[in-house]
Amino acid sequence: STSPPWDPRLYVSSAIGWAAILYAALFATVVTYWAMGWANQHASPSTVTVSLALQPLLTAVFIALGGGAALAGEQVVSCALILAGLFLKVVDSEKERGKGPSKMPSAATNLRGVP
Repeated sequence: STSPPWDPRLYVSSAIGWAAILYAALFATVVTYWAMGWANQHASPSTVTVSLALQPLLTAVFIALGGGAALAGEQVVSCALILAGLFLKVVDSEKERGKGPSKMPSAATNLRGVP
């Protein structure tokens, strides 16, 4: 017996299969990336940074919670380091916010060399 010229696991022979491919292509990819781009345009740089840092962490956690692969020790440590870094960023942002704009030098002031 000879094998078929294509991989049968990749052959889609039903409307449900094509609907799943269409869903994955349009909703899970195009719409998601469009929404992320739109949100990034309307969010602060700090919020965008936090969301980008959380994406791999949340993906790993949701896969584990959904019955997929369990998190290995290195992944748990990585998640903890990401959360610790984000926590430090939030704490630093709150400290900066508490100073108020009058106490923080502007970029233009620094460029002119005026203290």
